[in-house]
Amino acid sequence: MNLLHVVPRIPFPSDSGGTLRALQLLRALDAAFEVTVLAPDLPGGDAEGLRSLLRGRVVTARESGGTLRWASAEARGVLRGGPFGYARYAGRNLRAVFRHLLSERPVDLVHFDHLHAAQLLPEARELAPRARVVMDAHNVEAQVADRLAGVSRWPLGPVLRWQASAISRLEARTVRGVDAVLACSELDAAALRGSGAREVHLVPNGVELRPIPALPGPRNTVAFVGSYDWRPNVDAAIVLARDIWPLLRSAAPGLRLALIGRKPPAQVRELAATDIEVTGRVDDVAPWLARSFATAMPLRAGSGTRLKVLEAAAARVPIVCTRLASEGLPLVDGRHLLHVETPEAFVAALVRLRQEPELGARLTEEASHVAQEYEWRRIAARLVELYRAWDSRRRTWLSSTG
Repeated sequence: MNLLHVVPRIPFPSDSGGTLRALQLLRALDAAFEVTVLAPDLPGGDAEGLRSLLRGRVVTARESGGTLRWASAEARGVLRGGPFGYARYAGRNLRAVFRHLLSERPVDLVHFDHLHAAQLLPEARELAPRARVVMDAHNVEAQVADRLAGVSRWPLGPVLRWQASAISRLEARTVRGVDAVLACSELDAAALRGSGAREVHLVPNGVELRPIPALPGPRNTVAFVGSYDWRPNVDAAIVLARDIWPLLRSAAPGLRLALIGRKPPAQVRELAATDIEVTGRVDDVAPWLARSFATAMPLRAGSGTRLKVLEAAAARVPIVCTRLASEGLPLVDGRHLLHVETPEAFVAALVRLRQEPELGARLTEEASHVAQEYEWRRIAARLVELYRAWDSRRRTWLSSTG
């Protein structure tokens, strides 16, 4: 089966939840099928590094015209009712290359990774009408913007409400236009069906199971892991450092907070203090988790499922988080983790974990069993089998019709 896999950015290095999911699924599909990857040439992606991992082709498209042309494209998209920030993922040159790839040889399946990439859906329908078209919905995108709007002050709140409405229109139009949608959780699947998706398949986020490094010294760190080019992580880091940490500093002196992840903006970098470290991008989060006695996740917005929760569960680090942070995952308060919603409750839970080591041991033992069920190899194999079944039915139909 010839598969054209369109991504909104090169998923290598995989230093965010989105790029990690994209890379894990892409590698499995590449091992099973004839895959061509198409991506816009955006800063931060290593196309050569990705090529070294795959059997198939990796094609990139660079837009010309610089900042002025991007601004013009964004303005035109917004004036047509589209969301802000999406034009760069469907530029003129990228569309031209996409059309060429669809025309140069038959394509059996087009896999759009994320709503941003699926903006090329009209071209896929025009030039490959017999191809099956799938969108991997990492999140319910409109839900992310809407939830952020609910916790944001003026003037950002109204702007995000408008953005949520624009994304919702694009999302509904796209899920109705593709043949199938991949969802990360049953909650997302239900929302996507409500937006008009005809066929939804559950392909959860996963985790790589690795040996846990043993580091010398006390585990006196509270960790928060996230890519800070995703606004919900910025919001959570600010809440953690400004609202929760001063209370914990008083209740349990001598602890440290690590805000771990790529691209921290100025409002996150300025959270750094003598007992708060803002790391920026790290090559591996495992050593940071190994020295942490807990991970705290005061997420107030988001969708999909959080890979940071699965990573902490696999690393046997106790999890203290809001219900939203663990939504879509079969994790139960008091059995696998501790659910809290206010700064005071976060502090109480973290102090309790310090005072009751046996509680943390019990929670992490139970959570690690759940993480094993979400190993990436199992999840990716499920997607490969789904696509193989589709290909088998397609071949049977072609044989019967001549």
